Amino acid sequence: MVTLRTEIEIVAPPSTVWHTLYHQEEWERWNTFLFATAIEPGFQVNQLVRLVVCRSAGEGKVEFQSRVEQVQPQVCLAWVSQTRGFRSESRFELEAVNPQRTRYLHTEAFSGWLAGLLLPFMGQAEQEGMERMAAELKRYLESDSKVLDGKFKV
Repeated sequence: MVTLRTEIEIVAPPSTVWHTLYHQEEWERWNTFLFATAIEPGFQVNQLVRLVVCRSAGEGKVEFQSRVEQVQPQVCLAWVSQTRGFRSESRFELEAVNPQRTRYLHTEAFSGWLAGLLLPFMGQAEQEGMERMAAELKRYLESDSKVLDGKFKV
């Protein structure tokens, strides 16, 4: 199994970071890496979701379907994508550093015989996309128009 990981600290409480991650209809406001295609409010365990990833500028978008595995408000959102010979586990974890700061951790774990063939071609771009998403989330939530006194402004 190969695991990619990125972590960033965000000046916003976990409830605010969770709100932004959980409501995929807001992703287009801040996220250039991962998109929802059929937007339904929030995520539910065992829900099938259709997502699109754009690993780097100029690269085509890849659409895939995932099954939501875990929804733990303000703590973790996880899903699994799988096809014959390839499995990808995506986890977004939130940890309160203090009441106004959150550590955001995004991991992607790949397994299966196809992972060994695909990762040499997509691994670096996937890692860069994950890092870009973390930086965009931080920038979005720390902008004055989005967070005021730790509360999300709609």
